[in-house]
Amino acid sequence: MSGLNRLFVRMGLANPTPADVQWFLGRVASAAASVRLAERERPARLGNMRRKEIARAQRAFHRAVEDAVSHTRLAHDPELQKELLTQVSGANRAADLIVDYLRIPGPGEEPAAPGREPVQ
Repeated sequence: MSGLNRLFVRMGLANPTPADVQWFLGRVASAAASVRLAERERPARLGNMRRKEIARAQRAFHRAVEDAVSHTRLAHDPELQKELLTQVSGANRAADLIVDYLRIPGPGEEPAAPGREPVQ
C-alpha cells in the first residue's frame, strides 16, 4: 500500500484495498490508545498542559474515526466494526501495560512491577 493509493482513496478516486482499510483501522486504534494514555498518565499538577494534551489526542481520535467511516465501510459493515473494536481494545491493553511497567512511583508508592526498577 502506498501513500499515493491512500491519497486516491481520500479523494474518492479509488476504492480502498484491504490494506488501506487496515491502515485506517490501525490509525483509529492508535489514536484511541493515545487518548487513553493522555487521560491516564499525566500528573494532575500539570493542569492546563494536561488538558491541552488530552484535547489534542481527542481531536486526533475524532479525525481518525471520521476518516475511517468516510473512506471504508465501517458504518455499514458489522465485521469491520468488530475488527475495529478488537484493534482498539488491543491497543488500549498494550498502552496500559506500557504505562504500568514504565510508571515511576511517587513518594510512598510501591513500584508498579515488583522486582524491577521503573525506567526514568
